Amino acid sequence: MKNCHIQKFVHCFRYYFLICIRDHSQLFWCLAFPVLLSTLFYFAFGNLTRSENFNAIPVAIVIQDNIPSDSANAFRKVIDSLSSSSDPFLSPTYTAETDAQKMLQENDVSGILILQKTVLCN
Repeated sequence: MKNCHIQKFVHCFRYYFLICIRDHSQLFWCLAFPVLLSTLFYFAFGNLTRSENFNAIPVAIVIQDNIPSDSANAFRKVIDSLSSSSDPFLSPTYTAETDAQKMLQENDVSGILILQKTVLCN
């Protein structure tokens, strides 16, 4: 079954190629354009992954005292999963809020994540 499909493809490709070669107005689109387009794509997108250099984002994490322990543990698990992979997204530092503000002013961290209890008013 698979061989039959390949034979049909080769047959159609061969005759389409012969038609394109005989029609000089289509010769550019059949032969030169795919080569030109693939060359341009190679130069445009060839170094995309090589130039990608991502560093983990340093953040200060503040977990306030009035947070239930199950919520704090779940938050820590999320942060740890973002920082412990082979290509980490975050570089966390758990600290108090005043120390986090100092770290931010001294440019030791890029941001502060504060886990606090919110009160919803009706």
